[in-house]
Amino acid sequence: MGYVQLKPGAQVAPGELESFLREHTPKRAAIPVQIIPVDPMPLTGVGKVFKPRLRRDTARHVFEGILAHECPVSNVRIPLQQALIRTLETRGH
Repeated sequence: MGYVQLKPGAQVAPGELESFLREHTPKRAAIPVQIIPVDPMPLTGVGKVFKPRLRRDTARHVFEGILAHECPVSNVRIPLQQALIRTLETRGH
């Protein structure tokens, strides 16, 4: 999974960035399965990308995908998502 911050006013269609990378990246292993636009990109106090927040977001996306497949009942998702987020925050991710 990859994250990008688009320039102000820029828009991309779903899958457009992934298609661009497949065409322009020689090594297939370097291409993220999914690219998610983030606005704004989370930053630390010194202006570096705050990776723990992106890792937590990645975990949430993976968890939601698994949960949607295994347990399609939407009223179960919210408590489980909140429990996952609390666990990740407790561990400092």
